[in-house]
Amino acid sequence: MSLTNTTLQLIQQAYRDAFIASSRNCSEITERFLENLNKIRVPEDDMSSFNNFLTGIERCLLERKSTFKATNLFIDIADMLVYITAWLNQTKHLSSDIAITLRRKALESEFAKLLRLASNDKLSIIKDRFGLRLIILNESSLHLVYLLANYSVGILCNLDRTSRSEFINWIKTNNQIDSFSKEKVLNTLNLPLELYPIQGNSSYTFFKYPSGYKDYIQTPKENGYKSLHVIIQMGAASTVMPGITLEFQFRDFAQHILAERHKDISHTVYKKCDALYRSIFQLKAEDLKAAHMRGYLDSTLDLDGVSIAKIIHNRRMNNSSF
Repeated sequence: MSLTNTTLQLIQQAYRDAFIASSRNCSEITERFLENLNKIRVPEDDMSSFNNFLTGIERCLLERKSTFKATNLFIDIADMLVYITAWLNQTKHLSSDIAITLRRKALESEFAKLLRLASNDKLSIIKDRFGLRLIILNESSLHLVYLLANYSVGILCNLDRTSRSEFINWIKTNNQIDSFSKEKVLNTLNLPLELYPIQGNSSYTFFKYPSGYKDYIQTPKENGYKSLHVIIQMGAASTVMPGITLEFQFRDFAQHILAERHKDISHTVYKKCDALYRSIFQLKAEDLKAAHMRGYLDSTLDLDGVSIAKIIHNRRMNNSSF
């Protein structure tokens, strides 16, 4: 950790005070935390990293204040993937069976990641504040992972104009889709979504767009984790939340089981990378009591997603349900 213990203790106290003073929701906690951070003075050697952290918290506050709007936006995108899958099933004679989960990153996890990035002299930017996981439940379905990823990204980001046109025509002429749902799909397609430019980690992939993916299927992580990661963002010129990002994870069921059940691959183990930083934002029992926080460290009670990632949308579609 490049930040000194003195600075880390100041950050921890600033968070504790913010939590106790304004623990009703994530936006209030973040706003008070930022106010407290701006009041402290850190050693000269820590200024660069600390300012990076401040920039990250400012962006966090901006997007946390827009949580309601962002949640609705990404739910519409999640539903769009259901329609794209149904279109492929009907027109390409597929039988894709999918489950979709949309989640928002826990506030503590976000702060910890921002602090880790800043401590390593990296700009504190969170691209996975919102994450969408699409799981292909069919057996022997690896090819479907890439197929759905290619069509979904190509249509949403207008990179595959032929497929996009065919999909729009299918939506407009399909009698099984009500007029309200048609309008919502078409409105979502009008959003200026872009593929976020990230460097691919594999020289060989079945994903069509080489500048916008992390292919952990062809090149698994050291712990065996496999999934195709893609990030999309709202265009900078958009009047609707410019620059906000959504991370997609496409995987088959076997890869999902490995990621969720195997101890050395699970997300819980992944979080250990941020364990030292997370500890700064984990409060003592007396702090929680003083804050009157409604639910904490319990997925059924942490309604605001302070300590535990919040699941905000689930969809399930089998090949015969549309």
